[in-house]
Amino acid sequence: MNEIIREAKIEKDNKQIVNSNVVGSGVRFLNYLIDIIATYLLILIVFIILGLFITPFKDSFLAVLLTIITVFGTAMSYYTIMEIKFQKTLGKFITKTKVVKLNGEKPNPSDIINRTICRFIPFDGISYLFVKNGLHDYLSKTKVIKG
Repeated sequence: MNEIIREAKIEKDNKQIVNSNVVGSGVRFLNYLIDIIATYLLILIVFIILGLFITPFKDSFLAVLLTIITVFGTAMSYYTIMEIKFQKTLGKFITKTKVVKLNGEKPNPSDIINRTICRFIPFDGISYLFVKNGLHDYLSKTKVIKG
């Protein structure tokens, strides 16, 4: 019984530490701006590379489909790879923040994939106007903290 109480206290203390280090909306917005610029540059590089090997399509539907796949695939890859490997994106490196689970542990790959997919929910970007953590944080049970 004492072991269960001790573990519950440790978990409560860890959550308190995480909550006291959660960054505000201003830092999150700066992360967002930096990551959008990085993502757009990465998408541009991918399109340039693809342009070297693929000739323009006469079928506009196929061109639109490939464009959508390239844009979403590149953005998904950027966030997923960076946060699985480093717990950070370029924006988080610059602002010295990182992604953690609610208890302060490092998120596992499925947490990050869920978080990344949730970023593409319409209006996720403006959810910060109403709550401290965005919709993709809430749904993936993660937070961004100093560190």
